Amino acid sequence: MNHGAARLRVQSDTASAGIVDCEGELDLAVAPELDAVLGEIERDVVVDCRSVTFIDAAAIGVLVRHRSRLAAQRRSLRLANVSGAPRRVVHILGLSSWLLDADGARPSIGAQDGHRIRRAARNPTRGARP
Repeated sequence: MNHGAARLRVQSDTASAGIVDCEGELDLAVAPELDAVLGEIERDVVVDCRSVTFIDAAAIGVLVRHRSRLAAQRRSLRLANVSGAPRRVVHILGLSSWLLDADGARPSIGAQDGHRIRRAARNPTRGARP
């Protein structure tokens, strides 16, 4: 499927998980399409964000809704290959437990991402003008 700057497709269904490939910007314009794609999958879901450059509250809301729906069925929704600004959004929102490493394991907050978050929390006035 293609919607403006974003592209979504079910890459392949494995026996245990539906894999959704995402590309571009996951925003308000693509949220209904993301909702429809995720709504068709009734097994564990892995959202591959390898090529995602931006994610907003509308897309996060869709992911939260489907994760809750799947959890009620004892299923899961995980995010894979998240980097850059989308990864920072995931960490800031406290959704790090949703992430999968390249080997499929749930990561701890990486040194790079965790260091930035802790550093900002310790020094909230950094960058503030006198």
